[in-house]
Amino acid sequence: MRWSIYIAALAVLCCSQAAQGADLERIRATIGELSTRGPRMAGYAGDRLAADFVEGALREAGVADVQREGFEVVVPVDHGATLEFLPEGESIELVALWPNLVRTATTPPEGIEGPLFYGGQGEFADFDGHQVEGGVLLLDFNTWNNWENAASLGARAIIFIAPEQTTMFEARQKWSWVPLDVPRFWIGREEGLALKAQLAAGEQPIRIRAKVDWEQHETWNIWGIIPGTDPTLKDDLWAIQTYYDGISVAPKLTPAAESASGVAGLIELAHYFGQHPPARSVLLLVTGAHFLGQAGLKHFFNQHSRKRLEFLKKIPKRFVADSLNVAQLLAESKRRGITPDSLGVRLAVDPVSGAQVFAGVDKERLFARLKQMRLLNKPDTFGIYLESDTLAIDLFLSLELSSQSDQLGVWHNTWRSAFRRFFVPLGRSFTRHGKEAASALGRDPEQAFVNGVSPIKGLSWDSYVSEDVVVPDGIIAQSTGHMALSLMTVNDSRLVLDTPLDTPDRLNYENLQRQCALLEGMLYSALGEAEIYGPDAVELRAKHDKNVKDVLLDVRGALRLLPRKSTTPTDPVPGAVVALVPSSSDDPWRPYMALADGRGNYRVEGLMPGKAQLQAFLLDEDDGGIMYATDLGERAQAFGAFEQTLAKAETQWMTILFPAESVEIYERVHSEFLFTMGSNNKSLKVLDKRGATPRKFGYVMGDWMSTSMLLFGDRDDSLRVIDQSVFLLNNAGATDEQGAQGRGYSLDGRRMIEGGTLEFAKNMWWLNEVRYERMRRYAIENPRVQERHQRTKKLIAKAEDAREELNWAAYVRYAREALGTENHAYKDVVATQNDVVVGIVFFVALLVPAAFFAERLLFASSDIRRQLGLTGLITFAIWILLSQVHPAFQLAHPVIVLLALIIIVMAFFVISLLFGRFNAFMDQQRYQRTGTESADISRSGTSYVAFMLGISNMRRRALRTTLTLLTITLLTFTVLSFTSFEPQISFVGFDKEWQPAYHGALFHDVQWWWWDYSVYDYIESHFGEFATVVPRTWLSLGFEEGGYIPIQYEGRQVDILSLMGLSPQEPGATGVDRALVAGSWFSEDREESVLLPVALAAQLGIAPEDVGSVSVSIFGQDWRVRGLYDAARYAEIKDLNDEPLTPAKQNFAQNFMPGMEQLTMSLYNSDVDFDVSFEHLDPGRIAILPYSALESMDAKLYSVAVRFDDGVDGEGLVQGFLSRAGFRIFVGLPDEAGQLRSLAYTSLGVTSMEGLGALFIPMLIAALIVLNTMMGAVYERFREIGVYSSVGLAPVHIAFLFIAEASVYGVLGVTVGYLVGQVTAKLLIVFDLLGGVSLNYSSLSAIASSLLVMAVVLLSAFYPARVASRLAVPDVVRRWQLPDPDDDVWRFSFPFTVNRQAIESLCGYLYGFFSDYSHESVGKLYTEKTRIVVDEREDGERIYSVQLLVWLAPFDMGVSQYLQFTVEPTEIDNIFGIELYIERVSGPVAFWQRLNLGFMLMMRQQFLLWQTLKASVQEDHAKVGRSVMVEASALETGEAAG
Repeated sequence: MRWSIYIAALAVLCCSQAAQGADLERIRATIGELSTRGPRMAGYAGDRLAADFVEGALREAGVADVQREGFEVVVPVDHGATLEFLPEGESIELVALWPNLVRTATTPPEGIEGPLFYGGQGEFADFDGHQVEGGVLLLDFNTWNNWENAASLGARAIIFIAPEQTTMFEARQKWSWVPLDVPRFWIGREEGLALKAQLAAGEQPIRIRAKVDWEQHETWNIWGIIPGTDPTLKDDLWAIQTYYDGISVAPKLTPAAESASGVAGLIELAHYFGQHPPARSVLLLVTGAHFLGQAGLKHFFNQHSRKRLEFLKKIPKRFVADSLNVAQLLAESKRRGITPDSLGVRLAVDPVSGAQVFAGVDKERLFARLKQMRLLNKPDTFGIYLESDTLAIDLFLSLELSSQSDQLGVWHNTWRSAFRRFFVPLGRSFTRHGKEAASALGRDPEQAFVNGVSPIKGLSWDSYVSEDVVVPDGIIAQSTGHMALSLMTVNDSRLVLDTPLDTPDRLNYENLQRQCALLEGMLYSALGEAEIYGPDAVELRAKHDKNVKDVLLDVRGALRLLPRKSTTPTDPVPGAVVALVPSSSDDPWRPYMALADGRGNYRVEGLMPGKAQLQAFLLDEDDGGIMYATDLGERAQAFGAFEQTLAKAETQWMTILFPAESVEIYERVHSEFLFTMGSNNKSLKVLDKRGATPRKFGYVMGDWMSTSMLLFGDRDDSLRVIDQSVFLLNNAGATDEQGAQGRGYSLDGRRMIEGGTLEFAKNMWWLNEVRYERMRRYAIENPRVQERHQRTKKLIAKAEDAREELNWAAYVRYAREALGTENHAYKDVVATQNDVVVGIVFFVALLVPAAFFAERLLFASSDIRRQLGLTGLITFAIWILLSQVHPAFQLAHPVIVLLALIIIVMAFFVISLLFGRFNAFMDQQRYQRTGTESADISRSGTSYVAFMLGISNMRRRALRTTLTLLTITLLTFTVLSFTSFEPQISFVGFDKEWQPAYHGALFHDVQWWWWDYSVYDYIESHFGEFATVVPRTWLSLGFEEGGYIPIQYEGRQVDILSLMGLSPQEPGATGVDRALVAGSWFSEDREESVLLPVALAAQLGIAPEDVGSVSVSIFGQDWRVRGLYDAARYAEIKDLNDEPLTPAKQNFAQNFMPGMEQLTMSLYNSDVDFDVSFEHLDPGRIAILPYSALESMDAKLYSVAVRFDDGVDGEGLVQGFLSRAGFRIFVGLPDEAGQLRSLAYTSLGVTSMEGLGALFIPMLIAALIVLNTMMGAVYERFREIGVYSSVGLAPVHIAFLFIAEASVYGVLGVTVGYLVGQVTAKLLIVFDLLGGVSLNYSSLSAIASSLLVMAVVLLSAFYPARVASRLAVPDVVRRWQLPDPDDDVWRFSFPFTVNRQAIESLCGYLYGFFSDYSHESVGKLYTEKTRIVVDEREDGERIYSVQLLVWLAPFDMGVSQYLQFTVEPTEIDNIFGIELYIERVSGPVAFWQRLNLGFMLMMRQQFLLWQTLKASVQEDHAKVGRSVMVEASALETGEAAG
C-alpha cells in the first residue's frame, strides 16, 4: 500500500515537472531543423541530414549506444525541370509532381513544346477557344482531378499554381494510379500568378524539360535503449517509435513540418527520460520511409524482432565475445593456414598471464569470411559463438503526433472486435495515467486524453482519427505479433500533409508542447506501474500471443521475357520498376515500389495477407516512356498471374514483360448510371484483329475512382476494347457485321484515344447502324431504337461541330448525351436480335412435336424405326425451309440454330429416359410389394394411349381435320400479320402530397449512399446552361457517422455531428439563406468561412455582432464566422423530397444483428449499396462550410439540386436526361394550370401489344369452329366413350382424347401458319412489295401470338373434353361454400384478421381498390359511393367500416348490392376480425348468390395481396385511408360530404 502511494506521488511530481521538461524552443528548433534543410525523403540530401540530426539529438539527450541501420527504398528523384519561353529562351524553374504510378514527369531530351494557356479550374468551359491538343495548361491547384479533363483532350503537360491553402486530398488527386504520359508540375505562387497575368494577353509558345528517375537510395532507422531502473521491471522492454521522413506530392518540395511532430515529441521524451530514468527499459526508435509503405519499421522488425519462424531464422546474428574459445580459434586457424586477423578477430597478449585474449572484432569481415567458407551456420568450428540479434519487445508504442490539436488518444491498431479484449486493460491503464497527467498539468482530463480502445458509447476510433489520413506504425507492430498500442493526436485532420505547404510556420507549437508534456508524465508513470497489463497479465499475454499472429509476408519476384524456344522464361528484365498494390492495403500514401536488379529480381517486404496486384514496367532512360509492360496474355499469365493471393511467408512471383506500345483511354464513366468505372475489370474485353484475346497485351486501370486506363499491345497489333459503355472498335463506315466489329486501333505511334466519350458513341453508333440496317432488310423494326439511333446521329454531329469551334463545354455535353442515348439504343438492338433468335429457338423446339404429329396424321407408321425416320425427315425438311426464309439464320450462324435443335431434342430424350427409368424402378418396387403389374396401373401409359387414340380419330376424319387445321393456320397467319409489340420510353411521375419548394429536380440516392464526383459533372453539363445546379456534401466521422467534430474558439469547445457543404449558389436554388439571422451567405467557392447555428455560437461565446470579425478552429484550421442561422427556421426549409437540407445519418443497427456482421462489412467494403435506414441530423448540431472547401477534405457528393431558369421546359430537360441515365429523382413541375406539383420521376422501357383488339372477332370465330368441331366429335363418339369407360379409361383419360386433338390442331396449325408467314415475308422482301410495312414474323411477339392461338384452341377444347368426361362419370365440383343468406341479407365473418396498427392501411387499400372500379363498367364489378366510416363505441374503441354500392358482372343481369366490411375487435388483444354485411338491391336471387361466390374469392385474393405489400406501401395506403375517412357522427348530422 505504501509502495503504491509512493508511486502515485512520484508520478504526480513528475507530471508537474513534465510541463517544464517539454521545451517549447527545442520543439520549435527540432521541427525547424528537420523541415528547412531540404526534402526529407530518401534520395534527397535532406533525408541524410535529418537522420544525422536525429542520431545526434538522441545522443545529446543521453541515449547510450545509439544504432543507425541503413536499408534501401525506391523513390522518384527530381533532377530538375524548367519552363522555357520561345523563342527568347527565358526560363522558369518548375518542380515535378509525383509520378503517375511509374510514369514520371521526364520529357524527351529535346523537351515538350506547345502553346501555354491558362485553364482556370480545369472545367471544360475554361478551355473554350483554345486548342487543347498538344498544349500545356496552367491550372489552379485546388481543382480536384480536373487536370484529366485537359489530358482527355490531348494536353501534353499541366502546370499547377501553388495555392495559399490546400489539403492532402487535393494533392492526392494530382497524380494517377494509371501511368499516363502527362507530366505535371508545381510552380511557386508568385511566379504562377505572374505567368497567369502574362497569359491574359494570349497563348505563349513554351518548351518544358524535366528529368525524374526512379532510383534506389539508402535511408535509415535510428534507435537506442534507455535501461530501466526498477529491479523487477527493468527486464521489460517497451519500444516507443515514430518516424522522421516526410511526403509531398512534389517530392523536391517536402518540408513535411507536421510530419516532424512525432520525432520532436520522441526527442523530448529522450531528454525527459535522461533526467528521470524510467522503471522499465525503453527502446527509442525513429524509422525512415514511413510514407513509403512503412518500409523502415518493417526492416527493423525483420532485423530484430519477428515471431514467425521463417523470418526468425533470418534475423542477423551477433558476435558473443564472452563465449569465444581462443584456443580453438588458434588451432583451427592454424590447421586451415589462416590467421584470426583474416577472419576479422583481433587478439592481444594478456600482460599478466601472457596468453592471447580477445581484443576486438570486425563484424562485417567476420560474417563475410564465414559465409565465404560456408561456415556461417557452423561458427563453433572456430570456437566462435553467434546468437540471433533479437530484441524481446514486451510492448510497442507508436507515436503519431500533429500540432493542430492538443488532445491525445490511445488505440489498439485493429478494427477486429475479437482482438479488442486483449487491449482493454492496457487502454484503461493508459487512460488513467493520461488523465492523471492532464490533471497535474492543469488540463481538463476528459478533453486531454481519449480512450480509443474502449471509446465512449456511440463512438469508435475513427470518430477521432480518419483512417484515410493516419496509418499508425502500431498496425505493423501488431501484424508482426507484438502487443502494440498507438498514441496519436486526435481531432486533427492533418490536412496539409502530402503538400508543399506543410511548412513550419503553419504549426501550432503550443499544442505540440502540451502533448509532449502529457506524454512525458503519462509514459513515465505507466512505465513504473507493475500491473499496467491488469491483474491477469500472464493470462492476458498468453491469449494475445495465441490470437495475434505474425502475419506479414514477403514477395520475392522475378521479371522475365517470354522464351521463343524453351518452355521456361530465362531472359531477365534488369532495371524494371515494380508497382505492387495490395487490395487490402489501408495505406493512403503510395504503392509499394521496387527496382529489379541486374538479374531481373526484386524483393518487397512486409505485405499483408490477401490479394495483391503487381505491374512491372521497363522505362526508357532518356524520355521516361514505357518500353516494356506486364503481359496479361494467357501464356504469360500461366507463368505468374498479375493478381495473386498472398498467404505464404515468402511468395515466389514471376512476371512476364513484353515490348509494348501504349494508348491512353479517358472518360471511362458508365453512361447510364454515371459512376466511374475505376479498377473494375470484370466486364472488360480486349480483342485483337483476329477477334480473340491478344497473345500479348496489358492494361492498367487505376484506383476505384479513376476514369482513365492505359492499354498496352504489340507494335504490329490492333486492339479493340469493350467495357460496359466503352466501345473502341474503329469501325467507322462499316457496312457488314465483320466491319462493324471494327479494325481495332493501331498502337504504333498513337498516344491516346482522342475524345473518348465521342469516340465511344461513334463506335457504338456504327455497330448499331450495321446491325439495325440488317434487321431492317428483313422488315424487323423497333421504333424506340430508330428514334434513339437518329437522335444520337444528330448529337454526334453537334459534338463534332462544337469541337471544331473549340466550344468544349458544348462538345462534352453533346458527346455525353450521345453516348448515353446510343447506349440505350445498343441495348435495344441487342434485345431485338436476341428476340429474333429466341423466337426461332422456340419454333425449332416446336418442330419436334409438330413433326411427330405430322407423321402420326400422314403415315401412322407401326414400325418404330420408320416412325423415327419419318419424324426426323419431316423435322429436317421444315428446318431447311426455315433456314432459307428466317432472318435468325443470318443474325446467328445456322449451326447455332441446328445445335439448339439438337440440344432440345437431346434434352427431351434424356429427360424422357430418366423418367422412364425412374418409373420402371418404381414399377418394379410396386410389383415386389403388391404383386401388381405396372401395365395394370400406369397412368402415364394410359394417358399416352388416350393421346394416341385421339390422334388416330383425327386421321379417320381427314376432311374435318384438314379444314380445322386450315382454320388454325389462317388464324395464326392473321394474328402474326396484324399484331405487334411496340417498345416505348415511358416517363412515370408519382404524385407526392407535399408542395414543391421550387421548379427543378433533385438527384440523390434513395438511401443516401454517396455518389462518384462524375455524377455531378454529368448533371451540370446537361442542365447547367438552363438552370442553377448546386451540389451538396457533408463530412461526418465514424463508421456510422456517429463521431463528433470539435469546434474551438478561445479555449471553448463544442462538438458537432457533421459538417455540411453548400455552394454559394445554394440560395438561388432553395432560398436557404432565409434562415440566416446574422451575417451573409458565402460568395466564393473556396472561401474559408463557416456558418454556425445561433445556439452553438452562443456556447462558444460568439454573439451576432462578432460575425465577420472572429474565427473558429475546425480540424486545426481557422474559419471566419461569416453568419449565424436559426436552427428551427433552417429545419423548416425542405427540399423537393420533403426532407431538410441536413446530413442524413445512416443507421446500420439492423444490419449488424447476430449473423449479419460479416455480410454487412463485406458489402460495405465492396462498395455495394444495400438497404439501410436513415435519419436527418439536427441542424443545430451541424456547421456549414462552402461546398468546394469541404470537398477538398474528401467529403463525398450526396445530392445535386437543379433549379430551372424562368421559361425553361424543365420536364423536357428531365426527360432528356432520364432517357439516357438510370435515376429516380424528385421533381417540382407545373401542372396544366401552372401550379407546381411534387413528383417522384423516372423512366421505364415499356412494350405495348398493338392490333390485338381487331383480331377479337377472328379469334372468336376460330374458337367457335374448334368448339363446334370438338362438340361434334363428342356426340359422334358417344358409343366410343362408353366403350372406353367400360374398359377402364378414367374420365380424365377420356377428356385427354379431345385435349390431344386440340394439341395437334394447335401445334400443327401454329407451325404451318408460322411457316406460311415466314415464306410470305421472304417473298415480299425479295420482290420489294412491303411498301414501308414492317412485319413481325421474326420477333419475340410471334411467340406470344402463337401461344395465344394455341391457348384459344386448347381453351375451346376444354368444355367439350369436360362434357366427354362427364358422359363417363359425373363431375364433382368443389368450391368454397358461403353460409346461406337470410332472404336478401348475407352476414358472415370473413376468414381474415388484422392487427390494430394495420387497420387504417387495410381500409385505405380497400378504398383504393374499389375506387378503381368507379370510373367505368369494364371488368368484374362497378362501384359507387365508396367511403370509410369510423364510429366510436362507448368503451372508446373505434370501429372502421368500408361501405359501398357494387354491381357484379355480367352487368346485363342487373345484380347490385350494398356491401360493408367492418373491422371489429376479437377476444385477442389488438387483433381484429372482418365482418361482412351484404344486402341485395337488385337482380335475380340465384344469380346474386352465384356471382358472390366468385366475388368472395376475388376479395380473399385482395386481402392476401395487401398482406404482402412492403411496409412503406402499406403506410401510403394508411395515409390514403386517413385522408378520406369520415366520422359516423358527421354522417348522422349531415356534416360530411357524400
